[in-house]
Amino acid sequence: MSKQPHRAGQKIRAFRNALTPPLSAEDFADLYGFSRAPMYRWEVEGIVPVFTTIMKFKELGICEPEDWLAPALKAA
Repeated sequence: MSKQPHRAGQKIRAFRNALTPPLSAEDFADLYGFSRAPMYRWEVEGIVPVFTTIMKFKELGICEPEDWLAPALKAA
């Protein structure tokens, strides 16, 4: 069963790209203390991280816990 992208992944990517200058997934991971390896899987593949990581994204104001379960929004 393949995973589908979720809203949290969209919000993480949007956050990274809105920074000046935009950050790569690797630079974002380094800056905020995340492991580099799962960044792509969180953003694109719909993988849901452990609870402490979900809460760190909430504390950073990037996404809410429920965003990890909501499907990605269709591009306009």
